[in-house]
Parts: sequence; C-alpha cells; structure tokens
Amino acid sequence: MRNLGITLLILGSVGALVALNLDTSVSTGFGQVNNIGLMNDRQNYLIASCFIALIGVILFVADRSSSSQSQQLTQNGESKLSATDTLSPLEQLTDAICTNDIHKATQLASKIDFHNLPKDKVSPCELAEMYEHNEIVEILKRYSNT
Repeated sequence: MRNLGITLLILGSVGALVALNLDTSVSTGFGQVNNIGLMNDRQNYLIASCFIALIGVILFVADRSSSSQSQQLTQNGESKLSATDTLSPLEQLTDAICTNDIHKATQLASKIDFHNLPKDKVSPCELAEMYEHNEIVEILKRYSNT
C-alpha cells in the first residue's frame, strides 16, 4: 500500500501542476478573452488531482502506522513467547494445542500426569478435539491411557 500511496501522490501532484498550467483564454476578434468553460475544466482537473494526491497521502500514512503497529505486535509476541517458560506444563500444552504444534504437544504430554488434572477445566484431549487437531488427539489419548 505504501508504493500505491506514493504513486497516487506523484500522479496527483503532476496532475495539479498540469491543471494549473492549462490556458483558459481563447482568441477572438477583440483579443484574448477568458473562457468560463475552460476555467471550469481547469478547476475540475485541479480538484480531482488534489483528491488523488490526498488519497495517496492517506494510503502512505496508513501503511506507516500499520507497519509500526505490526512491529509492536511482533515485539509483544516475541516477549510473550519467551515468557512461556513461566507457564505450567498444562498451560504450555494448551498453547501447543491452540497453535497446532504437534512436536511441542508430544514433548509436554510426556511430562503431564493426566490422572491428576483439574476436573472443572476442559481436558487437553477435549480441547484438541474442539480444534479438530486429530494428530494431537491421538498423541494425548496415548499418553493419558498410560
């Protein structure tokens, strides 16, 4: 979107310069006179080109702000990912199920005692079934039966 914004800004600016340089006079037997129709055309071209340039500025600024927001989200996401060490193995397993990380789910399933899980919460196996991650369901069933 940034490139499109720059392109529209340039086209709008060039269009405004062309519109400002349009000749609005016509020659008659009495000399040069201003033609109202040509003045109206000049005004319309100027308004349209300024509108195009404004759209270009908006696209350019919107792309810059969305880029900075995505960088902040990435930084926050990285700090959140590094904070998974403080989560319990059950919470890490829940995160692995939600992100469909089969390798991580397999590692964590071997560390969890499935017989002592809280009864009031959704079991990891039920959670994997809700997300329809069949491979993780099979892994969790294998570990919960042992």
